[in-house]
Amino acid sequence: EFELAAPRVFSHVCFRWLPQDMRDMDEATRAAPQQAKRLHALAPKVKAAMQAEGDALIGYQPVNEGANAWRMLFINPAVTWEDALACLDLIARLSRAQLHDVAGN
Repeated sequence: EFELAAPRVFSHVCFRWLPQDMRDMDEATRAAPQQAKRLHALAPKVKAAMQAEGDALIGYQPVNEGANAWRMLFINPAVTWEDALACLDLIARLSRAQLHDVAGN
C-alpha cells in the first residue's frame, strides 16, 4: 500500500500511501498533475483525523517537488517493529476513510 517517496537516509523515511487505483501505475503516471493533486490533498486530511483520534501525530511534507509524503524518524531505541506497523496501519486506515474527500474521487 506504500511507496518510498525518497531514498531512506539513516533514520529518516519518507513514504506515501497509495490508493488502490494508483498502485499499478508507473511512477510517471502517479506524478501526473491530477494524481499528484490527489495524493497531496490526502495527507492534511489524514493528519487532521489523526489529531482528532489522538493516537499518533506523524508529519508530512512535499518531497522532491512532488506530492506530500509522510516523514518518520526512527531514533528512539524503544520503538518496536509493532509500533512502526501500528503507525502504517493507522495511516492506511485513515487514508482509506478520507479518500472520498480528495480530488478525483
